[in-house]
Amino acid sequence: MPIPFCACQTRSVLNTRKTARKRTIQSNRRRIHTKTKPLPAILGASIGRLRTASGVPRKRAARALHLDVSMISRLEAGQTTFNDEYLDTLLRLYGVDPCEQSRYRAWAGRIRTDAAWWPDTRHNESSGLDELLDLEPPALIRSYDLAVVPELLQTPDYARELLRLEHEELAADRVDRLLEARLTRGRILSGERPPVVWLIVEAAALRRRIGEYMVWRRQIHHLLSTLEMPNVRVQILEDYEHGPVLAHHAFAYLRFADPSLSDLVRVRQLTGTMCLADTERYLQLADELAIMANPPQCTADRLRELLH
Repeated sequence: MPIPFCACQTRSVLNTRKTARKRTIQSNRRRIHTKTKPLPAILGASIGRLRTASGVPRKRAARALHLDVSMISRLEAGQTTFNDEYLDTLLRLYGVDPCEQSRYRAWAGRIRTDAAWWPDTRHNESSGLDELLDLEPPALIRSYDLAVVPELLQTPDYARELLRLEHEELAADRVDRLLEARLTRGRILSGERPPVVWLIVEAAALRRRIGEYMVWRRQIHHLLSTLEMPNVRVQILEDYEHGPVLAHHAFAYLRFADPSLSDLVRVRQLTGTMCLADTERYLQLADELAIMANPPQCTADRLRELLH
C-alpha cells in the first residue's frame, strides 16, 4: 500500500489528522444565502463605477432612460438586467469609448441569454467570463486541477507553452495577449488585497512536462517559492487516490468579499466555461479532495522529490 511522502507519519496518524481536519472544515464552513447572483451584480457595480467616475448622478441617468431613480439602483445592484437600449444610452452618457462599449454589450448579452454558459472567447479575449470576474476579484479561491499546474501559479514560460498547445490555430500576437491576461490575473496573489487560495493539484499534473525540461523545472521551483506566501495553500493528490473519479474535471470555487454576492463555481470545458450558481456539491467535493490529499506541510518535500 502506498504511504504518504512524509516519512514521519504513519497511515494511521495521517488518517487521524485527516479526520480532525474534516471536522475543522465542516465546523468553519460559512454559508451565504442571498438572492443576488454574482455576474449581474459584478456587471452592474462596474457600470455604477463608470457613472461615478463620469460625475453623472443617478437622477440624471434615470432621466436619460425615462425611469425612476430606484431602477438605476436596481440595475447597478444586479437586481435587474440591462437591455441593449438602456446599456447603450448609459455608456454613451458616461463617455465610455466604443471598444469598451462593445465589451459591456457582450457581457450583458451573455448574462441575459445564459449566464451559466460562456463560449470560448479565444477570438475576442476581452469579453469573456474571466475578464468579467476580473472586475470583482474573489476573496477565496478553492480549485482542483488534474491535468496541469493551476493557472494562478504558472510561470510565464510554462503558461506560454500551455497556451500554444491549447490554441494552435492562433497567431503569436493573440497568444501573447492571452498570456499577458493570464499573468496579470496571477498577480492578484501578491496584490494589495490578495485572495486566500487553496489549491489541490494531481501529482500526475506536476510530473507532466509542458515544454522543455527546464521550463518544467523552473515551474516546480516557482511552486516551491509560492508556498512561502501566507495566503497560498497547495495540496498534492497522489495517483492512488480517487480525485479524477470523483471530480471528473477541474473546477474553481469562488467566494467574494462582498457578502451580498453568492458564491459560484467555474468549470472549464473544451468549447467554453460553465459558471454554476449551484455550488453546494462542489464545496463538499473540495472538502473531500482536501481530506484525500497530502497535508499542506508535505507539499514542499514532495515538490523537491520531483526535482531529484
